[in-house]
Amino acid sequence: MGETKTMVFTGRRMLVNSLGLEPGKTYDVTPLERRFGKTGFWVEVTDGLDVCRCPYKSTDDFRASWASAAHSTR
Repeated sequence: MGETKTMVFTGRRMLVNSLGLEPGKTYDVTPLERRFGKTGFWVEVTDGLDVCRCPYKSTDDFRASWASAAHSTR
């Protein structure tokens, strides 16, 4: 597994397994070694209570839904 980073979810509200992802809320995101298709990847997301795993087809898809908490204006 990769390095865990605190990030802000900027995508649309969604429920993934038992974790509700809310726009503007911060989560700990950890990249996993597991691949998704040829160029995709999985990340593990947690709010400290619940955990889910989300697949992304590309880095661009991931960046469309997440921003670094260090660069967030919230």
